[in-house]
Amino acid sequence: MARTPDKRRPVSDDAIRRLGERIATARVRRGLIQSELARRASITIPTLQKIERGAPGTSCGAYAAVLWALGLLDALESVADPQSDRDALTIALAQTGRRASTPRLDDDF
Repeated sequence: MARTPDKRRPVSDDAIRRLGERIATARVRRGLIQSELARRASITIPTLQKIERGAPGTSCGAYAAVLWALGLLDALESVADPQSDRDALTIALAQTGRRASTPRLDDDF
C-alpha cells in the first residue's frame, strides 16, 4: 500500500525538531541517560529517541510525558492559550461592536 504524501509544512517539522533538541539538552543537563528518562516518562527508549530527533509522527502524549518527567510540563500550559491568542482576541473585540440581530416581532394578535 502506497503511503500518502506528507503535507505537513516544513515550519512545523522544524518546530518539532527544535523541541526534540531542547528535550535532549534538558535531559543531558540533568545528567540523565535515555533509559532513565524513558522509565520516568513511562515510554520506551526508541520513543524517547524519536522525540529527541524531533520525529513528527511521535504522539503528543509521549512529548507531554517526557516534559512532565523533566519538570517542564508547565511550559506546555501556555501553548494555544486562548488568553494569549492575539488574533482571536482581536477578532472577538471587533465583533463586540456589532449588534446582534433580534428576531422581528409579529404584531398579529
